[in-house]
Amino acid sequence: MSKNRKFWKTKMLRGTAGVLAGVLFLLMAAENRDIPEVRADDVSQMQDEYEALEQKNQEYEEQLSQFAEERQEELAYQQTLGQQISVLESQIKLKEEEQRQLEADIAVKQEEIAQKEEDIEENYNLFKKRLRAMYMAGEASALDVLLSSNSISDFLANIVYVRRVSEHDNQLIQTLEAEKQELSDMMAGLEKDLAAAEKTRKDMAAKQVEMSEAYQKTTASINAIKKQEQEFAENQEEIQRQMDALEAEIAHAIEEAKRQNMQSIDYSGDGFAWPLPNYSMITSLFEMRWGQMHKGIDISGSGVHGEPIVASNHGTVITAQTTYIPGYSYGKYVMIDHGGGYVTLYGHCSEVLVTVGQEVSKGDVIAKVGNTGNSFGAHLHFEVRVDGVAQNPLNYVSYGS
Repeated sequence: MSKNRKFWKTKMLRGTAGVLAGVLFLLMAAENRDIPEVRADDVSQMQDEYEALEQKNQEYEEQLSQFAEERQEELAYQQTLGQQISVLESQIKLKEEEQRQLEADIAVKQEEIAQKEEDIEENYNLFKKRLRAMYMAGEASALDVLLSSNSISDFLANIVYVRRVSEHDNQLIQTLEAEKQELSDMMAGLEKDLAAAEKTRKDMAAKQVEMSEAYQKTTASINAIKKQEQEFAENQEEIQRQMDALEAEIAHAIEEAKRQNMQSIDYSGDGFAWPLPNYSMITSLFEMRWGQMHKGIDISGSGVHGEPIVASNHGTVITAQTTYIPGYSYGKYVMIDHGGGYVTLYGHCSEVLVTVGQEVSKGDVIAKVGNTGNSFGAHLHFEVRVDGVAQNPLNYVSYGS
């Protein structure tokens, strides 16, 4: 049974329970006339049982509402965790890709360093050979340079050239060493970045594990709440079945009460009067509303709260309900039996001014406009029933009548 259906079902049952006070009054009158079929004590007991079930049903409804709220909170938290885990997974993949790129860069730098080391080694070996040759040649080499020179200036130029070749070899080796050091420094930086990326990835992975554990805990919590909801819903269904059975008994008692007491009362045939003088605005008609039949009309207007409500016709008060559960049913309300199966109902009152069994005349003040029960603003809910069936009140009343 959907929550909306349960709400309207419960609303209807609460209204039925409120009618019992009037039924009891009629039954006591019947017992005074020695009509034994339906006893007031039996109906009173049914009323007590119904009210106890109604209270238990309300407790279950409130608990189920709390469970639903907790479940929604857990689901929202779980959804947030799921989104955060998804983001972390993407970040971890990016960090792993960054690590792979760094490792590839390090491998390239290692190859470049190895090549530089080979170049240095090769040039160094050539340099050593030239030095050895120059050392072994000694002065003869200088003499050879002199003899091969055309002039003294040519000799000096050749000597400078030999020295410059030696200096060039030395400079080349130093340059290669510097480049090797630069590559080593770059590789050290890459290795440092790689270590930092690995630490970040591990931190993310640890956070992911933590969030995954929290996600699993929320799943367990949601499942536990669902289990409790199921148990309470099953209990509520059982309560509802008991209430349905009791409602059937009460309905039978009401019909018997009508048969024993009400059929002897004749309707006067006098026309019905507008129940809320000076206020003509109808805010809700006799029609389907929110998937349910709105069985009366709602009359309201500026400053209507506390305004007098009058009996639409003369008759006997059969219900004068002054207690109610906020948010449910008609709140404080009055029902008047006009004879011949005609009954009027005046709901959501702020104050009830009549009592069960009281005779009232058309136009007598019976209550004041309020906002009690299942109401969202001060107004009068007015119904006309014929033989227990709700009729369109506008077929019986009009403003000014």
